[in-house]
Amino acid sequence: MVCEQHGEALKLFCETDQVLMCLICQESRAHRAHPAAPIQEAAQQCKEQLQTQLQLLRGEKKRLEALQGSESQKHQEYQVHTARPHKPTHQ
Repeated sequence: MVCEQHGEALKLFCETDQVLMCLICQESRAHRAHPAAPIQEAAQQCKEQLQTQLQLLRGEKKRLEALQGSESQKHQEYQVHTARPHKPTHQ
């Protein structure tokens, strides 16, 4: 991958702007004050963050599926209970 502006290899990731950049871009006014990381390091960090979020989402999905099952069971029990004909009581 090559920088379109400078023709240099893209070796860094600008954390502020979330873009790949070359060494010349890093020294430019646009990125000089921004934190940057080597591409491989930034990719690994993003991967770890995604895996953490994925685990949280899987846990939430499990919780919601359990809740859905519980509510579905309550609904079925309610339908069975309300579908029974009531015997009139004679006094």
